[in-house]
Amino acid sequence: MISVLRFLGSLRVGVALLLAIFGLVFWGTLFEARAGVELGTERFFDSWIFFAAGIFPLPALKTLAIFLFVNLLCALLFRIPRTKKNVGIWILHFSLLILIAGSFLSHASRENFDAFGFVGASLPLDEKAKNSLRLLNADSMKVCALNGAGDSIFIAANSPQTIGDYQIYFAETIPMNAEKTIVRLHIRRDPFDFVPKLFALIFCAGIFLQCIFCRGKNENF
Repeated sequence: MISVLRFLGSLRVGVALLLAIFGLVFWGTLFEARAGVELGTERFFDSWIFFAAGIFPLPALKTLAIFLFVNLLCALLFRIPRTKKNVGIWILHFSLLILIAGSFLSHASRENFDAFGFVGASLPLDEKAKNSLRLLNADSMKVCALNGAGDSIFIAANSPQTIGDYQIYFAETIPMNAEKTIVRLHIRRDPFDFVPKLFALIFCAGIFLQCIFCRGKNENF
């Protein structure tokens, strides 16, 4: 059993998985350019398997990410020595584990939906947290609103605003008549959106520590 776990955590398996992920991303990007981002994401990156040529089942990004997680975990437990000079390597592997686990948690808890509100009326976002917007005026490019604190904010298509746990994007205005206009907003909530930043911080710390220990080792010679 230990030999199997050592093999799963081997550098050879890790390199093979990274090459497979690189090939999948390259293939998926070419597919997205031809068939569209949504279809490419659904087929290659947001699924467990996909069928090449409609016949041959191949692992998609979710499956490869699970395999990579197992490889990194087994490498930490059974392959990489627990010595001072390997602290940076341990931190680098740990950061990748956080990124993979956080990506799955983010996917499971993420919310995306559209909200509609009348100009001049309030638009509730979360009744428990009492997050809401009061839509003051809008045109085809942006909407002016008051947040829960009474501050005036502008929400444009390329300039989202954050209220509580929600990121709010302007989508469109829908005129009903001379007096009523509906604003459509796209709402996104991701409680694990901090994971990429945490990963980057820990990853950089690992590189820094590894460089320090490698330099110290070289100076001893």
